[in-house]
Amino acid sequence: MSMQTMMTSDAQLRAIEKQFKFRVRTGCKTCRARRVKCDEGKPSCNRCWSSGRTCAGYDIAQLSPAAAAATQRNSSFLVIPQRPNSTTASFRTDSRGRKSNPLLPVSRSPSLSPFRNDAEARSFEFFREYTLQNALGHFDTDFWKRRVLQMCHDEPSIRYGILALSSLHEHWNGKLGLPRGEKGAFALAQYAQAIKSSNALLSRRSKDREHLERVLVACIIFVCYENLVGNYNLSAMHLKNGLRILSENRILKAHPDKKASIDAFSTDDAEESELANLFSLLDLQAMTFSDESCEYNFESFSGPLLLSIPPVFSSLTQARNTLTLIFRQMCYAAYLEDRDMRTPSVDKIRPEGVFSTLEVHCMTAIEQWMRSFTNLRYTLLSNPSVDPTTISAITRVAIWGLTTQSIIKSWFFEHTRFIDCWDSSFDLLKTALDLIETLPGNTDHTPADALPRYNTAAVSFIPIPSISLQAAVFHCTHRMRDPYHRRRGIRYLLQRRVRDGVWDSFGEARVAAEIIKFEEGLPEDYDLCQDILDNGLEGCRMGVSCKEEVPQERHVLNVHTKVFIAESRVEYRFLKTDMTYTERRNVYFYGKDSRNRA
Repeated sequence: MSMQTMMTSDAQLRAIEKQFKFRVRTGCKTCRARRVKCDEGKPSCNRCWSSGRTCAGYDIAQLSPAAAAATQRNSSFLVIPQRPNSTTASFRTDSRGRKSNPLLPVSRSPSLSPFRNDAEARSFEFFREYTLQNALGHFDTDFWKRRVLQMCHDEPSIRYGILALSSLHEHWNGKLGLPRGEKGAFALAQYAQAIKSSNALLSRRSKDREHLERVLVACIIFVCYENLVGNYNLSAMHLKNGLRILSENRILKAHPDKKASIDAFSTDDAEESELANLFSLLDLQAMTFSDESCEYNFESFSGPLLLSIPPVFSSLTQARNTLTLIFRQMCYAAYLEDRDMRTPSVDKIRPEGVFSTLEVHCMTAIEQWMRSFTNLRYTLLSNPSVDPTTISAITRVAIWGLTTQSIIKSWFFEHTRFIDCWDSSFDLLKTALDLIETLPGNTDHTPADALPRYNTAAVSFIPIPSISLQAAVFHCTHRMRDPYHRRRGIRYLLQRRVRDGVWDSFGEARVAAEIIKFEEGLPEDYDLCQDILDNGLEGCRMGVSCKEEVPQERHVLNVHTKVFIAESRVEYRFLKTDMTYTERRNVYFYGKDSRNRA
């Protein structure tokens, strides 16, 4: 009998063990303390993982030689290593029966593992089980959970980049920069290896599809890493390079003999579409909340100016990606309008009630999107077996759709000189807030004594770009003049301290609070944020009782911000109804200064 015949499957291995009554008296420390059978998976056992426990690992040094050898038994012991593919990848299932991160065939033998030590293997497990789940839990995508994790095993630049990002994510404490001590040294060493390996990746002669995909994935990882440590100029450089490579590839593929720019984001290919959407989300973050050290250059905007919205969406992912494109286009249109207002000239001033072609197209696009999304939403929710994860994803996309629609709708009233243009979107914004509070983990009434003091609240970080609720809530909060509902939004931002890319929910809450204080004529030293947390929405000590009590001359038409994330500072000024600006002021959103300086 040949060795290949013997090396068949894990099931046969278990059968042999049962036939000859092999007994394994080992297991991880956690399972042994619980007196339960351990499956002895490496680097952590599946029994601990599936029950939500932390696997304490294996203490081989205290075992007999025979038992120590038994601890190395695993599902790849009698299996010839094979390249992973989409049909052989298995999945773990959580307590709700949902498929989560794929169990890629990573050898647990030191001679076959791509990781050089236990620290690297552990960091990879953290990325797979926590980082991805945190960022992608609402949208199942094989691109990250299968393709990118596969790349880790044979592409050093991606592997080291993932390990660096994972280490930073695990030890994130709300501050920029590397963690102190060994944790920071480990992340920095992994990132240095990633950059070094990326040079070899870029110098390869092969420029096929797989090579291009790996280059773009490395760009995305580098952007996320630099955002986390606060190197925004380097982050912008990686993002710009990735967008250029993505655009050039589309040009060569669609028009080999042309050099004209074409849409870098729309594609029918599933994996290319996911890559394009990731770059689009990163670009959107930079548009809406960029650091002062590296302001977004709208003059180099590379997105499509005219979008074709399908009458029927084939998937929720397609609806999400299309909405991202609309929002980016809307941001660009808003920039053009603001530029015209700041640099008036005879040829730039538009007659009252006249819209630009881009603004009109945005209005048409969002109306068509809402119709297509409504049909898709009805179809998905009509399925009796729809799972909670899908419902949550649908809700998140709906919130972003309502937010986008409210912004574009306000343009009509703004151009017709209707001064309360944002009040026209009250129903849309209120519906968005209502939907947010239906999401898992959100409650409408949380006891004040259960809430953390907001200047010391722990910060969670989402390193991979996603549809952020924080930006949507900020928009709802500072655009609505209803005192109760806008305070609802601030409470949400304070309770769920999240840094999503460069969006910081606490910084957004602080700016929104200053808008409320200005419009309602509240004292400058009044701490509205802490009042909301201490006394609840209806127990706030100061404020108006209805939006009609806000004097029209104090209405804020727009807010202009400059973000200094390294200093945890946001500089802001308001555009008033008389088209003049308030003086520049600052809010701080981390540490002891977050409450005492304005």
